[in-house]
Amino acid sequence: MSGLDLWLYGTPVASVTVERRSRARMTFGSEAIERWGLGSRILTVAEPLTTDVLPPGRTAVILEGLLPEGDALATLENLFGAAPTDLLASIGRETLGAVTVLSTGEDLPGHGSVPLGPELSGEDIADRIRGLTARPLGVSPGTPVRLSLPGAQPKLPLHRIDGFYFDPTTDHPSTVIVKPEPGEWPRLVELEAWGLEVLAAAGVPTPNWEIASFEGIPALVVQRFDRVFEDGGFRRIHQEDLCMAVGARPGEKYATSSRSATSLARMATAVYQNVDDPDQDLDRFVRVVVANVAIGNCDGHARNLGLLHPDDGTTQLAPAYDVIPTYHYRGHDKILAQTVDGQQMRPETVNWEHLHAEVGTWRIRGAEEHLRDAVVAVREAVHTVGPPPDSPSVSELMADVQRLLP
Repeated sequence: MSGLDLWLYGTPVASVTVERRSRARMTFGSEAIERWGLGSRILTVAEPLTTDVLPPGRTAVILEGLLPEGDALATLENLFGAAPTDLLASIGRETLGAVTVLSTGEDLPGHGSVPLGPELSGEDIADRIRGLTARPLGVSPGTPVRLSLPGAQPKLPLHRIDGFYFDPTTDHPSTVIVKPEPGEWPRLVELEAWGLEVLAAAGVPTPNWEIASFEGIPALVVQRFDRVFEDGGFRRIHQEDLCMAVGARPGEKYATSSRSATSLARMATAVYQNVDDPDQDLDRFVRVVVANVAIGNCDGHARNLGLLHPDDGTTQLAPAYDVIPTYHYRGHDKILAQTVDGQQMRPETVNWEHLHAEVGTWRIRGAEEHLRDAVVAVREAVHTVGPPPDSPSVSELMADVQRLLP
């Protein structure tokens, strides 16, 4: 293929040229530099807008960060090609946040060019859920859906308005993500809903959600926080996950040491140095870290938290998402996704001394005060919400929340 153009808020923000062996290089567009200025971090805080050409490794961080992972990625590679550029040329019309990826020279679709399709019934949605293994995200060569969302968990993005569901189109982006319950992880829907409830009680912004059933298939329906309804339609807001924000590829989302690209220190610094309200967002980040320990979310990796980039060039921490007490499951790794105090640790072994030592390595002013506020807020949230029913392991873990206090 010849290359790609990345569009953001109606402006060509970058172009990608493909070399031998699918190596790609990225160049930021002059219109984007004129609109947001040299040094703007509108696309990703890891790569400010510059006139320099990004080398293949740094280009791969951005392109791979727009794609799903795991079995979904493998299936899409079989359908559309293994190279990230081939995949994005086929399914990149709607990606994470507000980026639209087109083949080089292809015009950005005009407003009204793709109409809203027929309303989907509960049976239609159930059929799409059953087909997610063969058609990740509802995408296949025979469907008009052309979108790419990061993550490994099966999910079905849909356009919902006034309570009715539709397949997303260029003009009508997905506004909710339907997350069905995987057969190998029973009760995942209710446990994720419970996790979001705990985070909200601890003072962390979370997306709106509801539990639904489609022809007997339980699912968590999460409202996309990177969509805003105004003037009779939905406007997309760009976001990036913290893996991309620290310049790491998706395979590095777990931190196995304090030197890992996605360590808590690296992520905290990326948040603090780039958001417009650093004290507020650092406080929220710390509360997420403490809550993950308290409820046993061992999958709180760098792709499960992100930054929002509105079109005015500001940056803020995104609401928390994918908050699941994986400690509940015997078959899931019970090691936290990020090291604490330089150690790979199980949640039940983490105490105040570990957390205090960890934030001390961040060298961020006020981090200790935020930690003290966070452990109190999480303790109160745990007591207010209570443990999930029929989960002895999580209940026992939460009963020992006092160990996190000074």
